[in-house]
Amino acid sequence: MPRPALGVVQSAPAGGLVSVKADDDAVYSLANTELELVAGQRVLIQWDGGGSVVGVLSADPVTHDDLIPDPPVIRPPDGGAPQPVVFNATDSGTQNGSGLTGAGSFWTAQVYCGDSTLGAFLYGGQMANTIPDNANCTGIRIYVDAVSSRGNPPRFGLHSLDAKTGQLVVDHVYQPPEGGGTGWKTLPVEWAGILARGERRGIATAHGGIHIYSPAGQRNSGALEITYGSS
Repeated sequence: MPRPALGVVQSAPAGGLVSVKADDDAVYSLANTELELVAGQRVLIQWDGGGSVVGVLSADPVTHDDLIPDPPVIRPPDGGAPQPVVFNATDSGTQNGSGLTGAGSFWTAQVYCGDSTLGAFLYGGQMANTIPDNANCTGIRIYVDAVSSRGNPPRFGLHSLDAKTGQLVVDHVYQPPEGGGTGWKTLPVEWAGILARGERRGIATAHGGIHIYSPAGQRNSGALEITYGSS
């Protein structure tokens, strides 16, 4: 059973340890070496090496209701040379999960990338409905707005969900060369064709350090740029 990524501090740290009530309602004694913690704070948990507190959340995650509607996708004219088209994520979220399989329930609109979480940006089938199956795809990258970024570089992958229902399963895992933080992340060009053909439906995050990305649409988070033209 995947362990939760969030919890609430129960008392001030002592002796390098802090008592945290995690989101599974269990209380854990976790390592804390650098954070000044007080009771009641909402914290981020990393379970490598027995468990430790690695960050403090300023507020609970933002819900998708606060997001601005996305503009329509504009398709390149037929017969043209490859050019970039941006597909804006329609939703996003995170499931607890071990390996590459989620627990089946999304608990936030933010996209987490940690050792016990799997995240997803969702596009509602935009790419398959827009890009011709025989298009000449020459590039693909995603823009993420990082709320927090630390530790090992993030890993991204593909998933098969159009909405936040069902179990999140990730494959085609890849570590972009740009590493963590805010900005564009270059993805394998073959992913563009996989998404265009509808074989997969969106972009996932699959472990690697502790990274938290803003929900779909906030500060362009989840914007997916695919460069394509006629074959």
